[in-house]
Amino acid sequence: MNALMMKHSVYYEIEQTIGMDIPERGGVLGAGSDGCVIAYYFDQTGRSEPDAYVPDTEAINKVLSKWHERGIHIVGIVHSHKSGLPFPSCGDIGYGMQILGALDTTDRLYLPIVTRGESGMMMRAFVIDGRGKDRGKCRETRIELVN
Repeated sequence: MNALMMKHSVYYEIEQTIGMDIPERGGVLGAGSDGCVIAYYFDQTGRSEPDAYVPDTEAINKVLSKWHERGIHIVGIVHSHKSGLPFPSCGDIGYGMQILGALDTTDRLYLPIVTRGESGMMMRAFVIDGRGKDRGKCRETRIELVN
């Protein structure tokens, strides 16, 4: 199992943006060489449609270029769903596979899904394998928060 390692500060940023917004909002996750998520970009110019988050790819690509200069690479797309749908859709998985096909920096892509409940934000992490015998499989994994 490939746990999603994430800095507490990144989790908090997600909670304060996507976790407080309407469903179908999102952003990208960046990691250093050790694979731990240390960077997050809230895609405030992305579109929120009734059943889809549509990323602003132009804005995201600019951020990814800046991250690359700092040794940070994309490892995930985080977005929110309506309560009761805490897992990736077929469209989410298909889009994730497209992203994996374009990347040469990772062989897996994390797809954390954020929902809001009575007790606040909940996040579940999923990972898509991009290579090998498990190529295209999406499975749930745990989130490990680190300082």
